Amino acid sequence: MTIHQPAYRAYRRGNFTFVEIMGATVVAAIIIAAAVALINVVQWGMVHTYRSSRAVSVADSRIAQLHAAHFIDLPMYEESEVRVNDQGVPSGDGQYLRTTLIGSEVRFSRQVSVEVSAPWKANMPNIEVNLTTVITNPDILKADP
Repeated sequence: MTIHQPAYRAYRRGNFTFVEIMGATVVAAIIIAAAVALINVVQWGMVHTYRSSRAVSVADSRIAQLHAAHFIDLPMYEESEVRVNDQGVPSGDGQYLRTTLIGSEVRFSRQVSVEVSAPWKANMPNIEVNLTTVITNPDILKADP
């Protein structure tokens, strides 16, 4: 009785071929490049979100400062592109530009606008936040005895 064996049998000795190693290396390089690109996008998104929220905070603190000021003194608070830090304090090396516009008095009130801009990324438009409110003269609310 004769047992027929196939004429060709592929034997695997446990080693990888050069082509398999190169293929795995290419796949790993693509995965690493995609992960690095994703991390870069996430990082820029975090920076943009942080800068935007700080710009809103700077504008909001300026509006609060104007509400606390005497109504008659409001025109003295007008400013144009003052460099401020992320606390809203004027600073030569601040990262934000703040402009405060005080409108003329109409019926015992003034419209106040605060615009804060911040650079975000090269070749991209700046982050811009514009808050507007109306401040009313509190003296008209006081009743005469």
